[in-house]
Amino acid sequence: MASLDNKQLLNLIRYAPVVVVFVFALAVSFIAIHNHRELASQSIKNLREELILQRKETIRSEVHQVYKHLMLEKSQIESDLKEKAKQRVYEAYSIANYIYAQNIDKSKEEISQLIIEALRPARFFNERGYFFIINDDGNTVLNGQNAYLENQNTWYIQDSAGNFIMRDMLEVTKNNDEGFLRWRFKKPDSVDNREFDKVGYIKKFEPYNWSIATGEYVSDYESDVKQELLKGFSDYEYGDDGYFFVLDSLSGTLLAQHDNDFLGLDFIIGEKIPKALFLDFKSIISNGGGYVRYSKPLTLSGEVVLEQENYVKEVKEWNWIIATGFSLKAFERHLSLKEAQLATLNQKSLVYLVALAFVALFFLTVTSLFVGGLIARRFEMFQSRIKDDFQELNNTKNNMEYMALHDALTGLPNRVLMLRHIKENIEKSEASKEMLAVLFVDLDNFKNVNDLYGHHVGDLLLASVSQRFTTLVHDDCCVFRFGGDEFVFCFTKLSRKKDAEEKVKLVQASMMAPIFIEGKTLYLGCSIGVSLYPDDSRNADALIRQADTVLYKSKSEKKGKLYSTVIISVFKWREKCWFNRSWLLLLIVVDLRCITSLK
Repeated sequence: MASLDNKQLLNLIRYAPVVVVFVFALAVSFIAIHNHRELASQSIKNLREELILQRKETIRSEVHQVYKHLMLEKSQIESDLKEKAKQRVYEAYSIANYIYAQNIDKSKEEISQLIIEALRPARFFNERGYFFIINDDGNTVLNGQNAYLENQNTWYIQDSAGNFIMRDMLEVTKNNDEGFLRWRFKKPDSVDNREFDKVGYIKKFEPYNWSIATGEYVSDYESDVKQELLKGFSDYEYGDDGYFFVLDSLSGTLLAQHDNDFLGLDFIIGEKIPKALFLDFKSIISNGGGYVRYSKPLTLSGEVVLEQENYVKEVKEWNWIIATGFSLKAFERHLSLKEAQLATLNQKSLVYLVALAFVALFFLTVTSLFVGGLIARRFEMFQSRIKDDFQELNNTKNNMEYMALHDALTGLPNRVLMLRHIKENIEKSEASKEMLAVLFVDLDNFKNVNDLYGHHVGDLLLASVSQRFTTLVHDDCCVFRFGGDEFVFCFTKLSRKKDAEEKVKLVQASMMAPIFIEGKTLYLGCSIGVSLYPDDSRNADALIRQADTVLYKSKSEKKGKLYSTVIISVFKWREKCWFNRSWLLLLIVVDLRCITSLK
């Protein structure tokens, strides 16, 4: 009996460690797998929230960029109309000069008739535009639309304000030989006597003392521009599945949409959207714009729907609502696939660990010491692999957090981190009784660089500017990329408004030096809007909005000034190829220096 007890004790000593190690290794493996699943589940949850937030920010940014583009188009309507009217008059002038030079041996009456017949059928501005010619006495030589007015005197024609229209026109050619015109006149198809603004151009034809002119109603030209923009929305895309639609903000009528619309099956342009949805849109745009979530029907019966997240904003000047969005279901499919892949991986890991445990048990029965050592090494190997999995998952999470808070092109913090930073520094400034300045910086004429050299050079330029801006900040100060060619500075520890002015000068001075990119020398200015804490607001969002508003007003006040005309003229010459690339680069350098000096 005692011998049997010793044998049992020997077996216990021989196999007990093996069993303990095996059970412990198995338990550790299961715990590690469970923890891994918990962490993976939490990471997927965080990933879902971050991706949806990023996508919402993307559609908001797209809407605001399109809105700014529309405002730019509206602000340039009259200047574009002037340039086109001038171009048409120059064409008519060239035709008249050519006919005059080719028929110099003929009488004045014959040459005049040839010129008149050549210009009479000319039509432009969607068939509304035509040429008219008056002589120095106010007599109509040619009226391309109303031939019955020819040979009649227009010297005493007045508008509703009592201005003598033809006298004012002839005064332009008398003093300067040519120039732009602006007058008010009744539309031909108008049922009342209401007058509308017209813009045109007039030029002196010296051989016969004629004045050749044309003009167009600003409202009609603006209507053409709006129609072209609406057509453009049907083809406009961004990202993989980003599209826009446009509504009439007064009636809810659909004005434009992409083929893959967001509003529902078989919904066509000219129809009104559902009243409830329209009221939701109106409520949101009354606060300046925002997000609207609604269900889009996928079948005629409406039984199958798709959840849509949209961002809407009103273009008050044209009574438009512009919007874009994305499908929430697309995110769910993507995330469900990731979850299934992770579950499969965990299952394989579990099977692998169990198989190894049984193999280890087999070797432990052969030799306790050898198998014990083997189990220890295998356990360390398992532990190392689990640690690597944890490290890889943590690194992936950190990288995604960094990507969510920083701009991919410049490496600067983005607007998400910007808002957090400004809020934190407002609290610090409040505690230290100091001022804080938010500078909203927009690069002037950045679009011209993209147009001339391509977006690759534009991206390199943004990266170079970002490096310059980074050298201007220290301590709690920071610079962020707001989007496109817009940057935001946050300067802290200011004791007076003069300090903020010095920061503005510092930013402007940083842009004075030329930027060298791929053998090109670029000069670039910037416009800056500033808001101060606590003078302008104690809220981070409000400070950013006020700085943006100041910037927008600043850029609006610049429109139509001398430097704008210089840049427009350079690009008009470029389109006609009247000089080579080296001259174009030289002119752009001169223009940009003019802009800097004007500022």
